[in-house]
Amino acid sequence: MSEDIRLNNWVKKALLLFFLMAIAGNAMAAERTKSLIVLGSALIHDQDMAAARQQAILDARVAAVGSAVAEMLTEKAVTKRFQVINENILSQPDPYVSRDEVLSEAVTDQSLRVLMKVDLAVTPLRQDLAGLGLGLAGTVAPRILFMLSETNVGDSAPTIWWGKQLRSSPTVSEGAMAAILHSAGCKIVGGHDLSAPLGMADAPSDPDMLALARRLGADVVIAGSATAALPYGAVKNVVAAEVVVRALDVHSGNSLGHSRQHAETASGLDVRQAGRKVLASAGSAAADDLERQILAGWQQGQGARSLITLVIDGINGQIVGLVRLRTAIAALPEVKELRLKEMTGDQSVLVVNYDGTPRALADALSQIRSTDFGIDLESVADDTVRLLLRQP
Repeated sequence: MSEDIRLNNWVKKALLLFFLMAIAGNAMAAERTKSLIVLGSALIHDQDMAAARQQAILDARVAAVGSAVAEMLTEKAVTKRFQVINENILSQPDPYVSRDEVLSEAVTDQSLRVLMKVDLAVTPLRQDLAGLGLGLAGTVAPRILFMLSETNVGDSAPTIWWGKQLRSSPTVSEGAMAAILHSAGCKIVGGHDLSAPLGMADAPSDPDMLALARRLGADVVIAGSATAALPYGAVKNVVAAEVVVRALDVHSGNSLGHSRQHAETASGLDVRQAGRKVLASAGSAAADDLERQILAGWQQGQGARSLITLVIDGINGQIVGLVRLRTAIAALPEVKELRLKEMTGDQSVLVVNYDGTPRALADALSQIRSTDFGIDLESVADDTVRLLLRQP
């Protein structure tokens, strides 16, 4: 009899779980449209009210799209790439407007202002912003590993960190590139805290680089060379640098972008100091060029590796906590779909359609806070993340 009671209780909890998950799923789908109340205005020319009204409506649509863009992007991305946003998004807002309605309007002697409700299609707007290489707020940026050899004026051989000698700090060109990409939200994976030399070739093959990058937890590897030299001989007192780099997606091996940048300066008496200056300058220019290419390719390419298995252990007796966790996961901006694959007495297995890697999902999950549950990250594999659900 007690076994039947326990079975009935488990069935009731499972039905409750399915019901609450369905509600959360519907709520997640509803979030793909965003409603805004905005103002639009226009001057009245030659007493043409119809033309002024149409211009005011367009102005309101631009305001709505601009407001959504400001929420989706980081402040740095909006400031740095506003010209790109204006030319590609704000100048043509109609594709992102699913419905609009004039709620009220006011007229003065020379202008007309409308109050509008605008429903925006969020998904295509996010996709187009990502395609422009703009860093989306809330998106987990890639982890970047640099494998960039550097040769300054007077060096007998390139400086590398993956060879026969350990190097505890980045080179000048790598440091300059890392600063630019870090400011764009990317995480830099260091190869400068190794316990023993790797002994790899000066110019390793792509498979070797990708294998090392996976081992160090990187999503993107930037490989190439940075060289400073006296291109015209000592007589012309000029030091020039060239940085040639390419970015590879660690998970697919595909190219995400490439750049070749030059810089020159008068050498003065210290040619090595001048070399460091132009190496930093060319490195910064290369990173600025690569930033858009990497973010565009990374954000667009995540859909190809989007299905991730999420295993949640310790659910026995914590149905409410599990439902709240599931709702929190569904609310993550990168989660496109979440469905239950199977559930046993103490384990739930979900399939997450996620715009990112398993490591990125694990990072996002680790930021979830709730008074109803706690989670511990157990492991991250190629396509699986395992969590332990616990009491808060």
